[in-house]
Amino acid sequence: MAPQYLQATLKHGGGSVIVWGCFAGNRAGDLVRIEGIMRKEQNLEILENHAVPSGQRIVRNNFEFQQDNDPEHSSRLCRNYLEQQQELGAMKITTWPS
Repeated sequence: MAPQYLQATLKHGGGSVIVWGCFAGNRAGDLVRIEGIMRKEQNLEILENHAVPSGQRIVRNNFEFQQDNDPEHSSRLCRNYLEQQQELGAMKITTWPS
């Protein structure tokens, strides 16, 4: 709590940045800035271009993929893609409670 390590923040009007990222153990995957409101199509693009490639790069094939049950994560579009990747042996979907 020493003053040199504290930074003042604004409660309202200070802006924000939303990012998607992943990690496994002590290794980090891609970090992607989310512009606007995340939609299922944008989530699919992240899965295709960042989530699965990052998992394969830092863990290898058949890594365990875990995410929350946010509506864009559990959309049919994204679920179908993840199930297809699981069938190909690229990853294993871990069931996660709401």
